[in-house]
Amino acid sequence: MRVYVEVYGFEPQVLLLDEIQSVEGWELVVRQIHDLKKYKMMITGSSSKLLSKEMAPQLMGRTLSYILLPFSFREFLKAKEIEVEKHMSKDEEAKLRALLTEYLEYGGFPDVVYGKDKLKILREYIDLILFRDFIERHNIKNFALARFMFNFYIQNYSSEVTLNSVFKRAKSMDLKISKDTVYDYTSKLEDTAYFFFIDRFSSKAHLRESLL
Repeated sequence: MRVYVEVYGFEPQVLLLDEIQSVEGWELVVRQIHDLKKYKMMITGSSSKLLSKEMAPQLMGRTLSYILLPFSFREFLKAKEIEVEKHMSKDEEAKLRALLTEYLEYGGFPDVVYGKDKLKILREYIDLILFRDFIERHNIKNFALARFMFNFYIQNYSSEVTLNSVFKRAKSMDLKISKDTVYDYTSKLEDTAYFFFIDRFSSKAHLRESLL
């Protein structure tokens, strides 16, 4: 901030701190800057470490957290500069279905939507999420099991899955595993914000939570 003053001659009003979770002890520094009451601050990052439930005590009550998801289909169309009219011709409907197919196949990550090499970008994202946000962050020792569970949940998206089914499948592949480990790894995979698990509907809490 002093360098900013040296260059521009006045202090900044807004601080944008991106990927700050990579800096050890960042919470204390942000707290000190916040308490000066001189700046508006926006902290962004690609890790669930920045979610409110993991914020350090120094920042409790001082933050508002938002999860920025990939494009919805409506946002995807806007990025493609496509306007949807109430009354469309059959040809326009066919083009819209083609775009929907593209969206369902490749998703709504902005770099993927705008980029040409979509599969390469998606593979890089998957590797980053698997190794950085899951294995490295949680110090996972069983790489084979970690990769199996990661791939298993991807391949079974929108399907009903139980911890017992994951456990049995892993055992059939001679992976060293326990049901407690399956539960632990599943919770940590959900923390990556790459997977979202929906509880089975029931008016009874213990039945809703039995899906996993």
